[in-house]
Order: sequence, then structure tokens, then C-alpha cells
Amino acid sequence: MFAFAARAVYTGAVRDYYPLREGLRLEYRCRRAEGDSGWRFEVVSAAAEAGGAIRALCRRAPLAGGAPRDFTVTKKADGVYIGGVLELPLPARPGRRWDLHPNSYRMDRLDAVKTVPAGTFRDCLRVVYAIAGGDAGW
Repeated sequence: MFAFAARAVYTGAVRDYYPLREGLRLEYRCRRAEGDSGWRFEVVSAAAEAGGAIRALCRRAPLAGGAPRDFTVTKKADGVYIGGVLELPLPARPGRRWDLHPNSYRMDRLDAVKTVPAGTFRDCLRVVYAIAGGDAGW
């Protein structure tokens, strides 16, 4: 089973699993059979749009070095979109499913706890996914 988690940021009474705040910097590390990897993610700029959407210019760079890649993320009431493709449906709720070819995703928990070198994080959104629709593993 493959899973990833995103820590909730509270904005009032609402959990925000994908905050788009200018200056936000995150670092991700992965351990896989083919080797370790990781990325730095940064929100370069963010602005509110009509209807309450947020559009952000983001940058992702490999930790091992290499050229950074800029891309646009838009968060609307119904989900988070990267390049116009739905990456994370909203609102988050356990059991919610979506496909992003070739993988299938399911929101597993909204209260997951994850301990990493940076500390212990609570109220994480845990997403489980099937690789190639389950043909290549869970």
C-alpha cells in the first residue's frame, strides 16, 4: 500500500490540507525500491480570484539538484487543480475517490498521525492510491 499525508492547517474552523500561502516552503522525501528522492515545493506568489478561488505560482525542485519547475495551482471550492487537472477533490472526506490516470486515489483518514524527522504531525489527510488502477500495486 502506498500512502501520503498532508497536515491540516486550520483557517478558522476549516481544515486546509493544501494551503497556498505566498512564501510557504515544504520539503518532501520519498523512499522507494528504486532509491530515495525528494523535492522542495514553494509557493512563489498567490492571489485571490473571483468566486473565492486562489491561484498560485509554485516551484518544485529536486533535492538532489536539477532545474526547478514552475507551475500554476488553483484551489476552488470543489478541489485543487494543477494545470487544469483535478489533483485533490474538496471538501476532504474519508472514502472519497478519484482517478488521475493511471492511478486511483482514495481519502483514507482526516485524522492521521505521522512522525518524521521534523516532528509528529496530527490531523493529516491520508490518501491511499492504486498504481495503474491496482495492476502495479497498492
